[in-house]
Amino acid sequence: MDLISFDHDMLNNFYSGYALIIVEDSKDVKLDNYELLEKEKLQTIIGKYSTSTKTPK
Repeated sequence: MDLISFDHDMLNNFYSGYALIIVEDSKDVKLDNYELLEKEKLQTIIGKYSTSTKTPK
């Protein structure tokens, strides 16, 4: 899987039909064409992940 960093454009794309999938064991992040996660859940996951890596721009 390709590793990605977060930015505001990417967050906008999530709400346009992409969901953030995090595999916690390997810390891999990928984008897939799955149903959107609930906005609150997505924000929680992004916040949790970004605090241990790079913060969003």
